[in-house]
Amino acid sequence: RRDESIYLMGEEVAEYNGAYKASKGMLDEFGPKRVIDTPISELGFAGIGVGSTMTGNRPIIEFMTFNFALVGIDQIINNAAKIRQMSGGQFPCPIVFRGPTGSAGQLAATHSQAFESWYANCPGLKVVVPSNPADAKGLLKAAIRDNDPVIFMESEQMYGDKGEVPEGEYTIPLGVADIRREGKDVTIVSFGKIIKEADKAADELEKEGISCEIIDLRTVKPLDYEAVLKSVKKTNRLVILEEAWPFGNVATEITYHVQAHAFDYLDAPVVKINTADTPAKFLMKDIFFLIVSFCFFITHAQTKVGGIVIDEQGEPVSFANVLFKNSTEGTITNDDGRFYLESENNYTKAIISFIGYTEYELELTSKVMYDLKIILAESAEQLNEVVLIAGKQSKKNNPAVDILRKIWAKKRQNGVR
Repeated sequence: RRDESIYLMGEEVAEYNGAYKASKGMLDEFGPKRVIDTPISELGFAGIGVGSTMTGNRPIIEFMTFNFALVGIDQIINNAAKIRQMSGGQFPCPIVFRGPTGSAGQLAATHSQAFESWYANCPGLKVVVPSNPADAKGLLKAAIRDNDPVIFMESEQMYGDKGEVPEGEYTIPLGVADIRREGKDVTIVSFGKIIKEADKAADELEKEGISCEIIDLRTVKPLDYEAVLKSVKKTNRLVILEEAWPFGNVATEITYHVQAHAFDYLDAPVVKINTADTPAKFLMKDIFFLIVSFCFFITHAQTKVGGIVIDEQGEPVSFANVLFKNSTEGTITNDDGRFYLESENNYTKAIISFIGYTEYELELTSKVMYDLKIILAESAEQLNEVVLIAGKQSKKNNPAVDILRKIWAKKRQNGVR
């Protein structure tokens, strides 16, 4: 309404009112020249949008999901982000690329990716990820009015969220974080929909007497380093929560900056909590319990270990025993070979064992160790002893028979008799 140079373009944004109804009613109000449906051609309409900025327009380009933006990423990285610099400042590029990011529940590997750190790594782009309706309004208006390209990343899981939104003129400056919750024991930094998980974790930890300060970055780039540093200097502990693969992400950048500028204030190592370093499965697990575990660790002396136990052929070993050494505290692996073990005591070693395999002694180099891969080597001598003992019982009464059959099947595959 304020600026006729603004238009919206994307797949199903007009006649269908948007794939997620984000543009509901806009076609009726602004007409087909300002709300434009496109073919399924992200590279094409992203390029049209970038080119139109050079003739005085302020386009909003909607991707049905940022997973599909990979088709048009050349226009974003090589054109939108570089026009101002390559034209010697003659052509700014006031464009907003918006759409959902991250997982949305049971959409599998190619529709569950978070690319905030990818775009933030590119000079010339600004990256915004709101966590609530009010911020979405204030940040989007600021992004549209910005004279540089802005990547505005939302969440499909939040389109149904409700909250109070200021009426009338309301903007939030890009690059300013929000202190959502003040605390004194640990700082939790996050952004986007995962902020809600940080809130849940803080509520649980409060029951344990642990006071969490939560910082919502709101803008990934430019990043409000000062807000993070100020909080860490107060709480002396930092957990960064990000829905992204663990290598080279936003949390990595924050970790480096804190150790470089607030190292002497830290009472514990900075903890990053990210998604697994693998394509997303069809089913997603809630990350909230991991946050609680990590936050609890950095305020209490505990030992925690988790991972997967497999054999030399890469097959999971279920029902393996996992014990802290010289203790009775232990667990067994599940059907996938996975385990999780924690204790209020401090341990330096754990023992993993299973019949037919050589015992594995795990050195615990830190108080919290996750995502471990333990490979158990097969032991013919130990298996022979088990078979001799089992031979004294009838097969009907011997609970190890099924397990032994599986082990022997693998032995025969490897040429062992």
